[in-house]
Amino acid sequence: MEPPGSPGREVEFLERTKDFSAAGWGRVLLLVFRTRSTAEGIERLHALAPSWAAARPGGVVLLNVVPPQPVRPPDEAMRAALRRAMQDGSPEVAGVGTIFEGSVFVAAFVRALMAGLQRHSGGLPMRVFRSAAEAGWAAELVDGPEITADGLSEAIRAVRRA
Repeated sequence: MEPPGSPGREVEFLERTKDFSAAGWGRVLLLVFRTRSTAEGIERLHALAPSWAAARPGGVVLLNVVPPQPVRPPDEAMRAALRRAMQDGSPEVAGVGTIFEGSVFVAAFVRALMAGLQRHSGGLPMRVFRSAAEAGWAAELVDGPEITADGLSEAIRAVRRA
């Protein structure tokens, strides 16, 4: 499925469950949660990343997309999944981003959590955003001018529609 305005870059669906979809779009590996983030989703993204990234020279960016949800600290399963993901990184992964849609407060809370995790990431750049419009950072990491806010927004919508 090809997002409008992004010639030659299709959304490649890798996995769908009741809680999330994982899909590739250019050099961005998307994990789009349906209602809430889950430890299973984080673990699956990081299990898929090495082989998916190896086929894309020049590096890739992992991008989690989390819909608005109540603010609460992550449970132990989520913290453990995040720690494992940071420790088992693939060398082809140039960075990890999270789009927390909705509340500014939630994004700030998650930013603080990610800052703590970054100490275990071996220097892997990690960022938290409130929208795809802010996630242009991905293009800078992999020198990918084809990664635009509009294209990324449409790719996320395509993943949600499927």
